[in-house]
Amino acid sequence: MNKEHTRLMLAKLENRLNEKDLADFNQLMAENEDFRKEFEILTDMIDTLKDQKAMDLRNKLDKIYFELYGIKKKKNMSQIVKRNWYSVAAAAAIIIMVGAFWFNHLNQKKWNEQLYETYYQEDEVFVNTRSKANFNVDVLHHGMELLEQKDFDGALVEFNKLPNSLTANYYAGVANMELNNHEIAVFKFDYVIDDYLNLFYDQAQWYKGLCLVKLERKNEAIQLFDQISQTESYFKDKAKQIVSDLKEK
Repeated sequence: MNKEHTRLMLAKLENRLNEKDLADFNQLMAENEDFRKEFEILTDMIDTLKDQKAMDLRNKLDKIYFELYGIKKKKNMSQIVKRNWYSVAAAAAIIIMVGAFWFNHLNQKKWNEQLYETYYQEDEVFVNTRSKANFNVDVLHHGMELLEQKDFDGALVEFNKLPNSLTANYYAGVANMELNNHEIAVFKFDYVIDDYLNLFYDQAQWYKGLCLVKLERKNEAIQLFDQISQTESYFKDKAKQIVSDLKEK
């Protein structure tokens, strides 16, 4: 496994991919079978480590290995090593990657996760914007119903039917936040922010800022929240506080 592949995999797991890296990662997943298998192993191993009530780790790793590489478990692992050095070497590299990933996440949440969870209030989405939306369009109405039912994938299907609607793009941004698709959420909120004279402008700015925090784009987040703090936005006071918090990290 080369260093660039390792970097892309870890960045993907930590939501640190920029636009170019995301394109490179998706291309490798689509075209490079070894890369795809190695990332699947890495993801499954990390999921196993996150499960505090998981069964014996070795058994799960064996199962993952044999399922992904299509090898029937007729002999023990030491015999497989002799016959398939590349796969075992890749698996060893992945285990090292898991260690690096888990070391950074085991004992404490990262600064961006802590701040995001502190400032993102799902209920606030509806308190601040529900009364402002025009639900005369059936698609928007149905999308909002699905959003409130926490069917975020279903809501996106509806909102994406209206790519030129400010309202649909705003709520698509919210749904993508809930699905942990923060890069896409930023794109949706930018569409709303580009039109200054709309009812969702302040909300879109605030939630875009939180997405930037989640993506560890600290400087951009500070700049945006500082801008919000100098306006009469509903989020003015919160923006001042989060700027202070960000500068301490």
